[in-house]
Amino acid sequence: MTKLINLTCEQCDKTFQDYRSNKRRFCSRKCWYKFKYSKVLKTCSICDKEFLTPNHLKNRKSYCSTKCYYKRKPFRGKEHWHWRGGKFKISSGYIMIHSPEHPFCNNLGYVREHRLIAEKCLGRYLTQKECIHHINGVKDDNRPENLYYFKTHSLHKIHHGSGKNQILISNLV
Repeated sequence: MTKLINLTCEQCDKTFQDYRSNKRRFCSRKCWYKFKYSKVLKTCSICDKEFLTPNHLKNRKSYCSTKCYYKRKPFRGKEHWHWRGGKFKISSGYIMIHSPEHPFCNNLGYVREHRLIAEKCLGRYLTQKECIHHINGVKDDNRPENLYYFKTHSLHKIHHGSGKNQILISNLV
């Protein structure tokens, strides 16, 4: 036979008895509802502003607004939790490198790796009209020996449209 245990209600501080050991926290459903739906004054951990939060969330980290919630952790660059060194492969097969200071980077600060390698070999930035061709057709093979520089996109299209399968030798090395 189990013995009754004396417990104290967390809401009203009344003493009540129960057979279970420390599993009940409240003497009645009424006290539980009061606890759950009452509000507690908390301080935001970002801006130190005071705000009301439900009592049952008092032990969780909470913020006064979504603005403070998004300030809690940096979401860009090396501080982002999905950061993989600033290098990833896009669906078209090209490798993107994080280079936010580049004059022709996209809105997220990335540039295609083969363009960066060609710029390093040429010693200057490529213009948007200039084009880099992968000789062996593998878009993630960015060795300088595999890259060919075209002055315009139209010359690159002429190369592909000629049908003669011209063998190119890199003009960057």
